[in-house]
Amino acid sequence: MERYLKEFHNQLKKYEGSLVKVSSIKGLNAHAKEYLIKLAKLEKVEKVTWGWYYITPKTQPENTLEFLAEDKNFKVVVSQSAASIWNQDFIHRNTVTIAVNSLSYKRALEAFAKKHGWYISVEYDKISVEIKHRKIGNLLVEDREQTIIDCMKKWAFVDAIATLSASRNLSFRQLIKDSFWVRVFGTNIRVKQAIEYATYKLKVSGRRVNIKNEFVQRELDEAIAKVSEFE
Repeated sequence: MERYLKEFHNQLKKYEGSLVKVSSIKGLNAHAKEYLIKLAKLEKVEKVTWGWYYITPKTQPENTLEFLAEDKNFKVVVSQSAASIWNQDFIHRNTVTIAVNSLSYKRALEAFAKKHGWYISVEYDKISVEIKHRKIGNLLVEDREQTIIDCMKKWAFVDAIATLSASRNLSFRQLIKDSFWVRVFGTNIRVKQAIEYATYKLKVSGRRVNIKNEFVQRELDEAIAKVSEFE
């Protein structure tokens, strides 16, 4: 390898294991685009899609979550994937759902995941930085309260209830407040009601509520029974 390429490659070490956008690293060298093309031909980095490269690490990630933890672009693990982290993987899912705030990164990540056979569902939301989250290791994960609300909203009742059951330090007052105006998709049932119904059945709270939708109630009862079976 030419000396100038080797020097540039060394400059990329801080991005190892991450997708990088060419325009974001032009500050390293005015010829960054040209050098990345040459490094890709030498298989020192991997071209992902137009304007994006993967800076290959010495040790390849073993799974999707390991890659996402190493990748330095902003993303938050959300919905059922976040629930799996909070409830000790009560329901194992091969797909990891994340929210990002860049359409360009979304396209690059989808192309990279497809090429490597990883199942990553990428949701674009320009204000995803405002999602309430916590840092677990190197991953940003939607916080438990918001995860429960999101899963209830999307009919992922088992994921939500398993997270409720596994969480002993939740602020139920805040949870009820945040879910007051959110509804289970396609119904008039508030997520607040679904949460109160589930917590009463799980004997977490003493407030009993009625679900005025037989189908929703039946789905909630089945989810509660499934979670209770493994407690």
